[in-house]
Amino acid sequence: MAPLVSVIIPTYNREKIITRAIDSVFAQTYQDFEIIVLDDGSQDNTKAVVEGYGTKVHYFYQNNKGIAGARNAGMHQAAGEYIAFLDSDDYWLPGKLERQMALFSEHPEYGMAACQCGSVQIDGTYREKNRPGKSGWILYDLFNKNFIRTSSAVITRTCLEKVGGFDEALREGEEYDYWLRIAAEFAVGFINEPLTVYV
Repeated sequence: MAPLVSVIIPTYNREKIITRAIDSVFAQTYQDFEIIVLDDGSQDNTKAVVEGYGTKVHYFYQNNKGIAGARNAGMHQAAGEYIAFLDSDDYWLPGKLERQMALFSEHPEYGMAACQCGSVQIDGTYREKNRPGKSGWILYDLFNKNFIRTSSAVITRTCLEKVGGFDEALREGEEYDYWLRIAAEFAVGFINEPLTVYV
């Protein structure tokens, strides 16, 4: 039976920190997931580090295409009805997926659910809350300010099938473009609590 959530972790030369991201998924209170690591042409020991998890993590390698191409390739491998994004330098707090899946249960009309993020500053200090957001039809609000971090977002397969993937022609801002395209088609849920840490 396929897992309900596919967690996509794109990575590039992150052998020293990718375990933090992966371990934060295994630490979730919600456990119906698969983990897909999409290695976008790493030249370090990322493959060996990820393969140390054995069959618990699905590892795929491709020649470097950029972050949008890596996320799209990961989504192509996903079996779940929900796709969660986690960049390999970020990590989740343990209740993140449980809270978001509960939000989808309450609001099946949502095409995406996201949350606030804490952040680790350049000097190493932690800032608990960034970018407060809102739920509902948020396209206008997103035009004014992008309050969705990629590592906080979970989308439905219905959303993916209607909106498609990330625009691989964009070398920057590909996630903002994606959120706007989603918000034009679907209502979005947002939890104003820091359940993800952006590094």
